[in-house]
Amino acid sequence: MDLICSQCNHKQTEGNFCEECGGKLVVNPNPPVASEPSINEDHVQVNMSSGGVATVSRSPVKTENVFSNYFSNFVTLAKNPTKAFKAGEGDFATGLISLALFAVVFGFTIYSFLDSIISDHLGSSFIPLEQISVPFFEVFSRVAFFALVFLAIGFISMLVMVKIAKSPLTAKTLISQFSGLVVPFTVVNVIALILTYIGAFNLSLILLFGSLFFVTYIVPALLTMEVTRNTSEQRVYASIGAPVIAMIIAYIFISNTVVDYLRQVDEFLSSFPLF
Repeated sequence: MDLICSQCNHKQTEGNFCEECGGKLVVNPNPPVASEPSINEDHVQVNMSSGGVATVSRSPVKTENVFSNYFSNFVTLAKNPTKAFKAGEGDFATGLISLALFAVVFGFTIYSFLDSIISDHLGSSFIPLEQISVPFFEVFSRVAFFALVFLAIGFISMLVMVKIAKSPLTAKTLISQFSGLVVPFTVVNVIALILTYIGAFNLSLILLFGSLFFVTYIVPALLTMEVTRNTSEQRVYASIGAPVIAMIIAYIFISNTVVDYLRQVDEFLSSFPLF
């Protein structure tokens, strides 16, 4: 049976709720008419052999087109994050890229912050410049990993409450929508990075950790509220439950991992004069 979502017009063949937005499915009043298969001419080349036999070969999609499409999608979500609620499984790969990009920018900003702080305090001292630089890979990789963990905490907490509310959305669809809502905070991290280079360290840290707070607690609550609007009468409690679960997991992670790393950073900074 050909079904269509009453909310977003997504089509599927079975189920009671839409796989994309969770809306109620109804019978499609205008089922599609079977047609001859079509070939995308932009990526197909037809070759005629000497015997008059035609062979079809597909050319690979250009890499620059992939980056162009991703950048266009990134800008769209940065301008209007509400469109992230329409993302589906087809956006899963770009969603993973967006999550990784958030972590990369976050890690690089923290590294730049530490390096700038040390350079500003000790740049005019007798210590050679090469001896006061912050080890890039060690700091960047650790902080980027921490950022990914907090993203995972936010997503897992949201996933738990969404499944309790019996939403039919798949994990891939939820990741696609979650990552779309993370995009504006990647922009915030970029702004924090720029502020670090111009010396506005306090404002940079406020933006940086503010973005981490939002993607860990606020974004899961918003997404839970949205995707359970057609499946649960207790979606308010579901949306509150997501950040509560995230707080519990984050507390365990911070107390067992992050605190130790912060202690190491403090010991590293204390090894320099003026700290």
